[in-house]
Amino acid sequence: MPPKRRKVTEPSDAPPSKKHRTRSSTKSRPPVQSSPDDEPAISNIPKSHREKSNPKAKPSNAKSKDSKDSAFVDRKASPNPTSNSPTSFSINTPDLKKPIQCQTYTPQNTAGSSKTKTASSNETLIYTHGAGGTLSAPAVVHFCTGFSSPSASSIPILAFQGSMNLAARVKGFHACIDHVSSQGQDGVGKEKKNKKENGNGNGNGDGNAKRLLLGGRSMGARAAVIAATEALQSNKQEEQNIDLVLASYPLRGPKSLRDEILIALPENVRVLFMIGSKDSMCPLDLLNEVREKMEAQTWLVTVEGLDHGMRGKGERELGEWSGRVALEWVVGEWGDSEKGRVLRLGEREVDGT
Repeated sequence: MPPKRRKVTEPSDAPPSKKHRTRSSTKSRPPVQSSPDDEPAISNIPKSHREKSNPKAKPSNAKSKDSKDSAFVDRKASPNPTSNSPTSFSINTPDLKKPIQCQTYTPQNTAGSSKTKTASSNETLIYTHGAGGTLSAPAVVHFCTGFSSPSASSIPILAFQGSMNLAARVKGFHACIDHVSSQGQDGVGKEKKNKKENGNGNGNGDGNAKRLLLGGRSMGARAAVIAATEALQSNKQEEQNIDLVLASYPLRGPKSLRDEILIALPENVRVLFMIGSKDSMCPLDLLNEVREKMEAQTWLVTVEGLDHGMRGKGERELGEWSGRVALEWVVGEWGDSEKGRVLRLGEREVDGT
């Protein structure tokens, strides 16, 4: 007998069978909580604000409508050709288990020379990021780029990477202070000239005092204050002035205000607060109340339209501008009458740059 023919079945248009769902699969996962001290977790950050983590990815040639206000600094296509890339290195210290990853932004003067001109002896601003950030966080990159932009009076900035542990971050400051001091690039261990007499000083009036420059954003700002306090306590026999650049200081904590360490700062400390007008962790009215109680001299720069993470419209332009303004303050171009200043997108700087 001939073999039986197999019946050919037509493809079915029936929908695919549903997967079996268990109770555990239907439970919703809790949202990722952001750090109370700093920027939100990566999953909560808009895609346009995230750092690109794939080094092999090819850059896109498509231009975004908001490319002018982009959160990232593309150094190859940056509209500011004078911006220079930071130099990376690490610092080993017995106080921490892992080496401290650092980046140094070395400015150029207006003549295009790589030689740094400072308003006093060679100094370096030591700066660090917030609890949930890194050295590549847009707010850090923008500030450091602006601070190290070409200027007649320039100061290098050393930015270091730290953990979310506050005590460890303070140790990182001390390690960087020792490193910079050993390199002979800061005011620690060097005699600072009295620039107030010739109109180029920082206005503190202490001609033979030594100066330490510390700064940071969010939790990094808290660590800078604590490190400054400890530095003063360990050098009681030496006359020393400290300048603090505190960006997005997290004044409002989960339970109470973090104002005690600010109020405890002595009068030989100068403090520059740089706060976004939409920063919910540092309301300007509360900050001004704390400033009234502080013995230290304080100045305030309000960055219009930006939040605690220094995000918002024009964040790159405003972030770099805030860095340049901080440099002006450090080298003493501000007087006592300029205790408050507001940076707004679209406005021109006084010097026209």
